[in-house]
Amino acid sequence: GLENGQGALDCLNPILQCLYSIIPLKTNLKAHVCELETCLSCELGFLFHMMDEARFSRTKVCQPVRVSRLVKTLLSPDVRSGVVGVLHVILETLRIEFSRRNQDTFLNMLFSPEGGAIRILNLHSSPGEQFIEGGKLELFAAVYNVKGTHCVAIVSVTDDLDTEIISASQRPSRSNSFATTSAIDVGSSPVLVEKEEAEWVLFNDFVVTESCLEEALLRPAVLAFYIDRRAYSSVVPPAPSLQWPVTRDLFEVDVNLSKMTNLENLRFDPLTPEEIDLVIRGDFTVALDTEFISIGLGAMEIREDGSREIGKPGDMTVGRVSVVRENGVPFIDHYVAVDESQVKDFVTRFSGIRPGDLDPATSSHWLVSSTALYNKLRFLVDCGCKFVGHGLHTDFRIINLWVPGSSLIDTVELFHLPSQRFLSLKFLASKLLNRSIQGDVHCSIEDAKTAYELYKVHQRLKDEGTLEQTIKGLYETGRASGWK
Repeated sequence: GLENGQGALDCLNPILQCLYSIIPLKTNLKAHVCELETCLSCELGFLFHMMDEARFSRTKVCQPVRVSRLVKTLLSPDVRSGVVGVLHVILETLRIEFSRRNQDTFLNMLFSPEGGAIRILNLHSSPGEQFIEGGKLELFAAVYNVKGTHCVAIVSVTDDLDTEIISASQRPSRSNSFATTSAIDVGSSPVLVEKEEAEWVLFNDFVVTESCLEEALLRPAVLAFYIDRRAYSSVVPPAPSLQWPVTRDLFEVDVNLSKMTNLENLRFDPLTPEEIDLVIRGDFTVALDTEFISIGLGAMEIREDGSREIGKPGDMTVGRVSVVRENGVPFIDHYVAVDESQVKDFVTRFSGIRPGDLDPATSSHWLVSSTALYNKLRFLVDCGCKFVGHGLHTDFRIINLWVPGSSLIDTVELFHLPSQRFLSLKFLASKLLNRSIQGDVHCSIEDAKTAYELYKVHQRLKDEGTLEQTIKGLYETGRASGWK
């Protein structure tokens, strides 16, 4: 499933599900990584990788935040909510990017109107022509509109996840009543397997439920996707999957975009070659903390004295990321370059980020592009690094990076009693480390180092057999002191 928060386009998720189901396209995009800040191929590849990995997780849900934000910048206002317009912009942008890297032929083999393996019929502009009857083309996806601009997806799957295609001639005649969903095939193999009955699943963003063939067949569509099985299987064979699209060389690239950085004030030491070897072997544990800024309008709270502040921030994005070693020395302390005119609130009281910190013309910090930072974190995740932190699920959720649960060591969970409140990092640092943190503003380096030290305390208490007693004592102390 795909979540729909953080300003997502209502009609985007089923389109992404359709594209994800086209195995050669998905494989190609997953293998592509570049250093361009605005690259739809990169963002789709990142998302499809997360979707593949999340299939084996407990939640099986991903966020298309980065893709959604990029697509919205590519759209003109008149097509921003239209399924047909959104798909058109996505495909045209991919054509430009594939042409830039001399892969025009590959995309034409898939989507060319004259002989491509995938044909897309716009039923919104031709409502009388519901589906192509007979011939060599077979229906494998259809996009529907259920309410307003909201879209869902009905997907045909088989027990072994081979591709299941429903012939156009199997579809009964229907009225042209308007209803949006995406009925697609999510097979993991391009081999077409004919079966009398297929299993169907309804994707309503992040809600995934069982469906049936009748529900898929009776919904009038806006877009219909067809496949030419001969062209798909012989002309466009799936490319081998690349396990490491983010290479060591790409990870080591570190370009500072700021023109005002004082190198003497840098607070991080890059990983040594020996440390990177440990990372690649999956034998490296780090601590991570992030600071966020708001790029959407938040909810304003009025205090008793009449002053105002943002009580609930709007859409958040990453402003700073710090990653530290076990010894507390950071090897990443990067600020993310943004157009500060788009920032609604720097949330300085919590983030420590001030106007000018994210502007290449004025920032005194090590400033990198969002894509460059994402690639660094993706390398650490793919290599199997363990991440220590406080509230890591929130951090990686806003970073928009899927991390296996087995790689997360969250101090929020380590010092928690069932059915009780979660303890803040500041409270834990005060009681277990006898340290005061997060004074006027937060510092991601300080918070990451503190989380790592708390993890070590947890391990020591566990070895001593006093962990449970200590956690109970924390709750008793907190209730007595008002959690201060």
